[in-house]
Amino acid sequence: MRVPADGATPARGVSRQQLTIAVAVVATLALFIGLGAWALRVRTSPVPATGATTRACSATSTSPLSDTATTAADTTNLTLDTTCGPIVIRLLTREAPTTSQAMMSLASSDGLDGAPCYRLLTQVMYALQCGNTSFDGNFLDVPVENLPPDRPNNYRAGYVALITDSAGTPTDQFFIAYRDFSLPPRFPVWGEVTEGLAIVQAIAAAGVRPGTSNADTSIVAGEPLEPISIVSARAGS
Repeated sequence: MRVPADGATPARGVSRQQLTIAVAVVATLALFIGLGAWALRVRTSPVPATGATTRACSATSTSPLSDTATTAADTTNLTLDTTCGPIVIRLLTREAPTTSQAMMSLASSDGLDGAPCYRLLTQVMYALQCGNTSFDGNFLDVPVENLPPDRPNNYRAGYVALITDSAGTPTDQFFIAYRDFSLPPRFPVWGEVTEGLAIVQAIAAAGVRPGTSNADTSIVAGEPLEPISIVSARAGS
């Protein structure tokens, strides 16, 4: 189908609404292709030293998300002790029970120790990607659970979600959203940051290291200018 130039009258039999729908479908497909290509990238740069000092490390937060409701019955905390301070994640044990348990087991077996947060996403998605690169590309034996609704700003600041591959299979990599963004519901949310989100936001504000940003897909990302890695992970806050 030939798309008319701006201001031209659409071809007979093709309504503007049909053209709009077609463009939206193509854009959505392009985004999914970009997401798949991004999710399968493998990190090869060295892990930041655990003793590194960064500007972002002075940023801390002790306030929970304003819309986060917690109860003793369904709340379990996972704390990431990072080189920039603790990041406390409330596991969504009711909404994503299998994934929550899998991430807690990964932490308990030291599977997150030394893991870098090595990719800062700065366009379309606004998040910090973390994961132990020795496990990069491995899959978690969990169902896809707790996908957010398909609506604007469905990935909220503070959400913690698993990264899936191009087929939608969950991997052992995850991201922390540092601001709200809209995305087709693809990445299952398994936690919410209740303390330490300011650390991630400060790292995002510092930007990416020059020469590391890629824009070959719809997702723009690069290595954070301010390095951060997970020293250890533990249950509780």
